[in-house]
Amino acid sequence: MYQPLVTIVIPVYNGANYLAESINSALEQTYKNKEIIVVNDGSTDNGETEKVALSFGDKITYLSKKNGGVSSALNLCIENMHGDWLSWLSHDDLYYPDKVEAEVNYVGELLKKNPELDLDRVVVRCAAESIDKNGKTILKYNYSDVKEKEPLIEMILNNVYNYRLAGCSFLLPADAFRKVGEFNEAIRTVSDAEYWYRLLFAGYDFYYLDRCLIRGRVHKKQVGKTKVTTFDIEGNNLHKWIADQMYANNEYRKGKYFLRLGGYLCKRLMPDASQYAFAYAKQLCNPMHYFFVSTWYKMWFTIIGKGRNFIRSIYRKLKVK
Repeated sequence: MYQPLVTIVIPVYNGANYLAESINSALEQTYKNKEIIVVNDGSTDNGETEKVALSFGDKITYLSKKNGGVSSALNLCIENMHGDWLSWLSHDDLYYPDKVEAEVNYVGELLKKNPELDLDRVVVRCAAESIDKNGKTILKYNYSDVKEKEPLIEMILNNVYNYRLAGCSFLLPADAFRKVGEFNEAIRTVSDAEYWYRLLFAGYDFYYLDRCLIRGRVHKKQVGKTKVTTFDIEGNNLHKWIADQMYANNEYRKGKYFLRLGGYLCKRLMPDASQYAFAYAKQLCNPMHYFFVSTWYKMWFTIIGKGRNFIRSIYRKLKVK
């Protein structure tokens, strides 16, 4: 039976309110061959976060550093981990008890089907649901349109349209950090997404395990809500980079892909990135085809995006405290 060592990393910054619950969800994993590393990213809460972490004694490995953002905390763990695989757990999120075991078993099944499979290039993810500050489920995500495995370009475009790459759902091979590099510490708000797309463009195989094993907490102090301007700028820059990567690959340098990318970014209300993608589409498409399709996409997907944001704003007012 395939039972590699799995490192569960919990990066935390001023997270004393949720940290104990998160650590317990890691400790209560049914998978036994694991290590748990908590990285305190320079918390400024008079030692409250550290106090919570230290209360678990030798059940966990505790590391502390100056504040540098979640990427720097993840990278410190990567430099100290012993596991063959890494599983990330945000300090305010929770795992279902069999999260790690289910994903390791899935990898084992893949290996049985194909003994020649290069596990160092396999990435596994699952579905997630949203909970409020009290742990009550407030939104069950519908992943019915997500396939177990799909071509790279479809994986990229589908996740630009409807992002389903929940960071805490991943099981990542440790070898990836040696070959592709660590998380980009210059990015403060979308470094996780940047890393997933970097793995995709590097040719890693993403597999989707059709189970909900993550409980992602939604609250007002999340980085996407506290650093809105930075989040918007970095989000646009990330998707411009995605467009550049697509254009650099002859297989994906097709007008139809850039039209979709531009339209999907209109849905995401990222005007700079959408214009950037449409500029590539204009180079690659018949002028008449580009005019009609881009005009329609800009109008239709913008309507969808604004409608989605309106519904989300109502939802947040009702559910997110």
